[in-house]
Amino acid sequence: MSEICTKIVEEAISVQRAEMEVIKNKRGGRFAIDDVLPYVESVNKMRAAGDQSSFVIDLYVDSVNAHFLALKDLARTIPPEDEPFLERLQVPAVLEILYREDDAFRKSVRMFINAVESSRTLFGIEAMSGLGGSIGRENEPKGQTLPSGSVEQVLKSMRPMEIHEEHRLALMAASSWLLDDLQGVGDVIFKKIESGARLEDALDEGIYFVKRVFEEPAKAQIDIEDSRIIDPLSPSHLSLDVRRYIEKYSSEVEDAVKEAMKDGVHYANILSIPAFSAGSASILSQSTLNMAKDDLAMAVLEAVARVTEASLRGSADKFRSPGQLLVLAAGSSGCALEYILEMDGLSALDIIGQLRRRSTLDPQSPQKRPVSGGSSGFYHLDFVDLIYNGWRYLDNTSRKGKACTARGLPVPKVTWFDVDLSPLLDNDVLMKPQRYSNPESPHSARLSALMRLSDQPRLFNGAAISVIMANLLSTQKENAVSPADIYRSYVMGRLMGSSSDYCQYAKSA
Repeated sequence: MSEICTKIVEEAISVQRAEMEVIKNKRGGRFAIDDVLPYVESVNKMRAAGDQSSFVIDLYVDSVNAHFLALKDLARTIPPEDEPFLERLQVPAVLEILYREDDAFRKSVRMFINAVESSRTLFGIEAMSGLGGSIGRENEPKGQTLPSGSVEQVLKSMRPMEIHEEHRLALMAASSWLLDDLQGVGDVIFKKIESGARLEDALDEGIYFVKRVFEEPAKAQIDIEDSRIIDPLSPSHLSLDVRRYIEKYSSEVEDAVKEAMKDGVHYANILSIPAFSAGSASILSQSTLNMAKDDLAMAVLEAVARVTEASLRGSADKFRSPGQLLVLAAGSSGCALEYILEMDGLSALDIIGQLRRRSTLDPQSPQKRPVSGGSSGFYHLDFVDLIYNGWRYLDNTSRKGKACTARGLPVPKVTWFDVDLSPLLDNDVLMKPQRYSNPESPHSARLSALMRLSDQPRLFNGAAISVIMANLLSTQKENAVSPADIYRSYVMGRLMGSSSDYCQYAKSA
């Protein structure tokens, strides 16, 4: 297994470095689809080793290529307003392939759809929970802790039905992408109420939405995207024909999906792998190039990526499972971000409260001129996960009086593995913020760059995490690891008094 882990380390670093090089070379310029090619070429070098399922790796690689080819065929560039929706188009396509190839799975989906109508009470609870701002509060159905007001609560209606366990977990995994985010169902109901509809009619709309999304996932997603308006004067998706994208992507990835099914890969994983791959590829975008135009922002991105690389390489011969890589990749990024804050006398604890207050999940902090989507709060939850865990690792190091390096750097441990923070000191721009602010008091220069990047936390480790996740799934193909709960915590819930430890769709039903 150690040889496989070493291979995974090199693949993750190669893909992440390819992504970072594209950002660094193109920052401040105009994004073109062809700019993604170096990243795709790096992904194409991924190979299965040992007892890994080659069909899982092939599905990941083919999905990245399918995403790239579909975009290249339909557009020269993608405007920032269209970027968030690109990673929501793969699961509907893959789900319909599963429908066509497995009648039993299709039958299970129809059983669920037929049962949705009888779940009106759950939908009502979902709507009221969202309106009351109680997302994240504690709820314990049958002894298992889940965030209240979430899609999982609605999809619990599958529990009493005689649906095959594999199919049930697959639907739970798909729901996170099909329903947009945890507020997906509630958002439909809220908008209907805001338009002046009766509560009963709004509830009907929410139920119809979920039924249609699972009955005709591709067509439903096309209609959702076609009706989405970002700017009242300009309809979204002028740059991309969503219908043609789904058709092109589906045709490119269909063979890989079928091979994964024959190989016994769990349907939950088959549905998640394309979403991970497209999400990682979509980080290369116009908005990223715009953010990276700032020298300090680029320095933060590059330094954090190098910390992850150095930490993974430093422990490459110690890993015993891909899960350990996943934990270290996320933990090392968090430690790097926390240490950047501490350079200026701050910590994660200073800014988590601010993020919670401005989050769309907090009804007490209305935005005067909102431009955020319904899922914006969850990106901040991801960022909070990173920095809070980084603070925890560093705090544990300082409390135990761990020795520092010769350069005065602490050596935090993520489980049994050391985090190498030296790339932070090696980054000349990051270490000289006075050149990008008031030379005498550059107290907020690094903070401001870091906070801008907090809107897109996947920039810090998305590529490496995505590659490691695909490799992890290839070693556990028959288990629903969607997503792996060992690296994604539920920090904001803990800080709000919840006893929830993880956010994981496959385990929430």
